[in-house]
Amino acid sequence: MDPLHFIVAIFPLALYFCAMGLVQFMGRPWIMSGVWDAALMALAISGWILVGPVELFLPDDAVAQFGVWVGLPVACLYGLIVVLVILLLRPRLIIYSVSNDQLRPLLAQTVVEMDEQSRWAGDCLILPQRGILLHMESTPGGRHVQLVAVGGRQDLDSWRRLSAELAPRIRDVPAKVNYRGSVYLLVGLLLLMTVGIVSVTRNTEIAEAWRELLRR
Repeated sequence: MDPLHFIVAIFPLALYFCAMGLVQFMGRPWIMSGVWDAALMALAISGWILVGPVELFLPDDAVAQFGVWVGLPVACLYGLIVVLVILLLRPRLIIYSVSNDQLRPLLAQTVVEMDEQSRWAGDCLILPQRGILLHMESTPGGRHVQLVAVGGRQDLDSWRRLSAELAPRIRDVPAKVNYRGSVYLLVGLLLLMTVGIVSVTRNTEIAEAWRELLRR
């Protein structure tokens, strides 16, 4: 892999690891929807998609005719695929730096205010008047909890309200620093450092690769 392709593939992934590491390492409760989680993951692997399948299957005639502008329809196609996948995903909320035991009473208080008929069945929660059926999933050894929709019939507006109602409640939760986040942060920083070293030490090859790309 030439240095230009290496940078394109690694840089978005490095930023993703750094962002996830900071979210978990700073020890502050944080709520994120499944839509944003999937979108950030798609951005993280976008470089690999570009230098992998796109580079492999892109017709040479299209590159010769449109040059670097051929990347615009490819990016639009990738974006449309990501949007389609996100629309097909079931609703999900991810709460970082909070344990299951800390989240459960706050969630119970929130859902009672949203739906007086809400009830628990183990780790499953049902809000019949709001069209929500979810399951609480905690990661073993981790400090974040996922609220995952069960079944396909879900009210998206109710999920958005649940997120909005839950977000201010978790801010006062005493959270501890999740040192597992330091692993993500360390990996991200190492990748960024590698990108920087490659950019400095092989800048001539990178410039030549850019000129070759612009000449197409």
